[in-house]
Amino acid sequence: MDNEIKKRKMRTLDDAIEVFSSDDQFRLFFAKEIEINQIATLIYKLRLSSGLTQTELADKANITQPVLARLESGKDTRVPTLKLLLKLAQATGKRLTLNFV
Repeated sequence: MDNEIKKRKMRTLDDAIEVFSSDDQFRLFFAKEIEINQIATLIYKLRLSSGLTQTELADKANITQPVLARLESGKDTRVPTLKLLLKLAQATGKRLTLNFV
């Protein structure tokens, strides 16, 4: 992949995405990363709208603050489990809903 980037002299992320979007493995990886980042943003907004610190929400959800920090950062390559998302929803008095679009 690195040689391909050098050969084509890509300058932007959009250029790289366009070149590699025909690769099935890349498309799956990229889609997963987008989903993880969307979940991270939702969790971050949930915490802020609840007026809680990471430590407070982690305590209420019975998880550790570092786990919550990783979830909010979007840098954890694992997709959060439904059980974990339900804990966060319950800790903030919210309902978890899922949609297929």
